[in-house]
This record gives sequence, C-alpha cells and structure tokens, in this order.
Amino acid sequence: MAESDVPWNGVVKKTVSSPLDKVWDVESEFLDFPNLLTLEPVERENRVLGCTKKVTDLPGRMGTDADQWAKQKLVVINPSEHVFSYESLENNTGVDLGYYSAFQAKQEEDGKTLVRWAFRFSPSQAGCDRFVPFVVTGTNLYGQELEKLAATASPASVLVF
Repeated sequence: MAESDVPWNGVVKKTVSSPLDKVWDVESEFLDFPNLLTLEPVERENRVLGCTKKVTDLPGRMGTDADQWAKQKLVVINPSEHVFSYESLENNTGVDLGYYSAFQAKQEEDGKTLVRWAFRFSPSQAGCDRFVPFVVTGTNLYGQELEKLAATASPASVLVF
C-alpha cells in the first residue's frame, strides 16, 4: 500500500516563512528537534534509518502528573523529497504500538515552505479519537518552534546520505 493510500487519523499543516532548505535542515534533525522536549539518543546516528530516540516531557499531557515518554524510530528519510517518517516503539502515553507520523516540506512562493505532519494510530488502538487532540497540540507547538528556528538558522549545509 502506498503511503498516499494510508488512512491518516489527522494532518496538521503550517506555512513557515522560511525557505525549504532551512526548514528541512531544522526539521530533519531527528535527534535534536524539537527543542521543546527532552530528547535522548538510543540507537544509531542522526538522520540514518533506524535512528531511535527517547522523547520525554511530551506536550498535551492527558490529565496525568507522570512524565510521559515515547521511543521513536526513524523509518523513512528522503532528503531529495524532504520527507521523513517515524514510528512509536514503546511509550507510557497509552498509545498502542503502530503509531506512525510522516513529515513533508514543500517550497511555496515567496520563499515560504508548506509543512505537513500526518499521523495515524494502530488499527488496534481503541478510542484513538481521544489521542488526536494530544497529537495536534504537540504538532502545533513543533510548528511554532520550527518557524522560530528556521528563521534564525544559518544557510543549510549540504548533507550527503
């Protein structure tokens, strides 16, 4: 099944007032973005398939005082298409294994970039609708930070994969 045929639970879109190369340079830093969270490398190098991180201090917490965390694994990265995807491995958020998110950036007019985050839950996820606001809240915060970081980023470096 092609990724475009995958039934998504939601998509968050944002236009960032920075050129595509700066947006990609910030967003594709799997081990370093977003800075709003605590990120801990677990396995492999940044921007390499299989790279895994542990994310804590997740935004949009679901009415709990406990720190929420998730391990996320980079499963797709295509710098020429400005696309990457990751899946959640284990977590304490109540989200079943199989949660998947895809990021895509496309150049718009006037040096702006359209950023698209799509997400889906495992087909076995009971009551996934209750998690959608949690994901949308986090994604909107990431979009705000991406806007700020891309605006102040130095010209993107050439990355060889």
